[in-house]
Amino acid sequence: MSIVDRINRLIMCRMERTLPVVEGDSLRIGREVLPLAELCGVVAHEADVHAGALIALTLAFRNGSGTMVTQDDPCWNDLVSALDRLSLTSAPSRDWISAVLAGASAGSPIVLRRDGRASA
Repeated sequence: MSIVDRINRLIMCRMERTLPVVEGDSLRIGREVLPLAELCGVVAHEADVHAGALIALTLAFRNGSGTMVTQDDPCWNDLVSALDRLSLTSAPSRDWISAVLAGASAGSPIVLRRDGRASA
């Protein structure tokens, strides 16, 4: 881990952000439990975080809740695996992660799900 990564982690810990946790087929953020089946929007994009860029997912749920999860969050691998396992995105993670990395300089978001349906 580089010094920049360590500094970023320290800053993130001090921001008092409630980190999401994947529990089975749900995402828990603090006391709120959001079933992944209730996703109505998923957008993959590059997020600038302090001194670097990360792959991020912005998630929208039918109840109006939303959150952003980055690859630096502890739940990242569990979330991506759950999205793949439940087929909740229009493409498997290996495809959209590659697309985000390939288009990182362009900064174009990739819509993976919209209005409760996987988008083409």
